[in-house]
Amino acid sequence: MRRVLFALAVFLGLAAPAGAAEVILYSSPDFKGDALRVTADVANLRDFRFNDETSSMVVLSGEWEIYPDKNYGGSGILVPPGRYPNMGAVLFENNELSSLKVHIRKGPPPKPDLTRKVDARVGYDATMEGGAVKDLRFRGLTAFVTVTNDSEADAGATSVKVGLGKKMGDVATYIGPGGNPCGGGKAPWPDRNGGQTTCIGLKGGDIAGKADGDGVSCAIPALKAGASARCVAVFSAAYTWLVPPIGEWNITATVDPGDKVKEANEKNNGAGEQIRVKGDDLPPW
Repeated sequence: MRRVLFALAVFLGLAAPAGAAEVILYSSPDFKGDALRVTADVANLRDFRFNDETSSMVVLSGEWEIYPDKNYGGSGILVPPGRYPNMGAVLFENNELSSLKVHIRKGPPPKPDLTRKVDARVGYDATMEGGAVKDLRFRGLTAFVTVTNDSEADAGATSVKVGLGKKMGDVATYIGPGGNPCGGGKAPWPDRNGGQTTCIGLKGGDIAGKADGDGVSCAIPALKAGASARCVAVFSAAYTWLVPPIGEWNITATVDPGDKVKEANEKNNGAGEQIRVKGDDLPPW
């Protein structure tokens, strides 16, 4: 019969910290055998008849430093939350663990770092004559803005706002944010060189932007470390014949405009940066 032992903070005469860390040690691989639940530093697992017994572990919360010798001696390994079916998964040996303690990070807690990558394209209706453009009318712009949490800290829910750059801002009266002639589940994707705009299906997890003042906003969900979300922003031409055939368009993509997440790298959020739109290499004009 499996033994389930407890090495609790109260047994050690210690107070459990707020949001106490917790780990379960198992005497056999794949979370089998006797188990020991630990919620505080243990200088010698012999006190709990578990010295050199651990062959798998589950870190339920917190980060743990594990050591091959008692009193935190030998080369320690930092283990984050997760399931480890054998000690090799944490670069340790089975039946080697003798002491462990909660890892306390020094300094302020890490902040999320929300970065953004933009892929955008403008579309035109082009009338050709003799290999050159005789008439050119702006149709609209579609931007895919990928927001990634490039840090070790989880990020709360926020938003990204896509706006018109300087040149587009000059003709913003004639461009309507949030329009989507393709309907739900699809977005217009203009072809290069004034070709026909087609409708492409959105990927799972894509977030359709909504008109927000003079731009388009997407609600970005909470992102764990390394996770991403993609905003789809569409601008449509309200009066195509009034938009001049500018060869280079620019947009802005601002992540966390309300400072809800309080990210670490303000430069990467794209506030005020002019992003040149792809796909605007026009035919001879």
